Amino acid sequence: MITEEKQKNSGIGHFWSLGFVCFLAYTACYWGRGILSAMIPQILEQTSFTKESLGLMGSAFFFTYGIGQLINGFMGDFVKAKYMVALGLFLAGLVVCLFPLFESVLVMTILWGLCGLCCSMLWGPLSKVIAENTTERVGRIFMTLLTVASLVGTMGTYIIAIVASGGSWGFAFYLTGAFLIISAILWFISLGVLEKRGLVKYMKYHAEGEDNVFKIILAPSFLLMTMVALINGIIRNAVVFWIPTYITEKLLVSTTVAASISTFLPLVNLLGTFMGMWMLRRMHDNEEKVTMVMFAVSTLMFVLMFVLDGSLFFTTVLALFISSGAMIGASNMIFCIYCLRFTDTGRVSAITGLMNFTGYASASLASFIFTGIVETKGWNTTVASWAAISLVGGIFAYLAAKSKEKKVIPTSNCNYHRS
Repeated sequence: MITEEKQKNSGIGHFWSLGFVCFLAYTACYWGRGILSAMIPQILEQTSFTKESLGLMGSAFFFTYGIGQLINGFMGDFVKAKYMVALGLFLAGLVVCLFPLFESVLVMTILWGLCGLCCSMLWGPLSKVIAENTTERVGRIFMTLLTVASLVGTMGTYIIAIVASGGSWGFAFYLTGAFLIISAILWFISLGVLEKRGLVKYMKYHAEGEDNVFKIILAPSFLLMTMVALINGIIRNAVVFWIPTYITEKLLVSTTVAASISTFLPLVNLLGTFMGMWMLRRMHDNEEKVTMVMFAVSTLMFVLMFVLDGSLFFTTVLALFISSGAMIGASNMIFCIYCLRFTDTGRVSAITGLMNFTGYASASLASFIFTGIVETKGWNTTVASWAAISLVGGIFAYLAAKSKEKKVIPTSNCNYHRS
């Protein structure tokens, strides 16, 4: 992370150029990864696929995305973001375009798993290039903008679902794949220009710096936040995956209406992100406390949904959306604000990749389990399980907030230089 003085000397134009291309890349990523979830109601209508088979595809994505976060996170500290992000977007675009061409559950599950692996090539490198080429203040803004980008990308999937309603569900995947490929090309060209002008540089690290990673991940406070990330991943990903289907089946509306309602979800999630940032200032930059509050809100909303059991349509949808917004706000605290603490260790990509791995690996298993609960026990039991999991997340966030080892980031042995 560079100093405010260096920012003044270099000007702020390149900061926003970097921020814009990062925003575009991550928007495309979330458009690609969310299109299946948005199209599930229509796929169920137009094909013979079942919720179990589509849930298996979702689990495959979360599993490979989680594994990929771990692998690509470590790679992102040594391979330039220009190459990793461009390759991830381009390959994901190809996979998304191929997805509707098959009718085999096995083949489509493998393809969607490959999509998850490709999409996992973005977060670590994006976090690293932002952390190492901005000031702390600008870095927080840009990392939060990545959260906003994920919401914009998700909104794009719901808009496409509305446009594609009544037609072939494959059209939505072709359009999404094209957007991913175009974004890959734009990213590669833009980063090349910024690198050529010396406005984007990369830190290189020596092998002895590996000790820093183990000191960080074995610290009690980090382990607690890793558990928080794990549970946030379950609620934020596995639950959100089923939102359009929940609205269709539990609240008994058409797929078009469900897609239209879901379009507003990213706006509520955006509000949750900004509410989290507002609370962060009020709570003296304590990300753990903000996360604890967000989990508490989510738990209360799930309990309300359980009590209503599908009645009071507007209230149920509002509770569902607020719980999602709270989890997105918590995610921003965990994966964006908290992870910026590790900039000076030189392993931002590896550390963020590790935390993302725990969240998505758990989400993969949870998505599979939730599918079984929905089929055998019904939606209300499923919602009750969401409430219980969210409560556990709040407890771990409370323990992290109470931890006295706030400064667990070793920096004295960090060996790096910019190139």
